[in-house]
Order: sequence, then C-alpha cells, then structure tokens
Amino acid sequence: MFVAISRGGICNMLHRWGFCYIRPTYILEWANPQKIKEFQQEMELIKKFI
Repeated sequence: MFVAISRGGICNMLHRWGFCYIRPTYILEWANPQKIKEFQQEMELIKKFI
C-alpha cells in the first residue's frame, strides 16, 4: 500500500506532535567529511529497511 502526503500535510502533522519542519539553509564548511560519509551510509541502510 502506498500513501502520498504533501509537504504541507507533513508540516501540519509535525506541528500537532510538537515538532517543526525545517530545511537546511547551508552546509557548514568545518563539518567533518568522515562523519558526513558515515551518516550518509547509515541513512542508505535505514532506507533499505523501511
């Protein structure tokens, strides 16, 4: 079963739960490239199991 929901719908749902939707506006130049790569790999694993 596939359910589609708009960005506005997600924002409303998050707001009801006490969260807010924010988009990153920039990438920090001093960010650790190794940690970024590890995070991206971990996210790919998570996506495979969802």
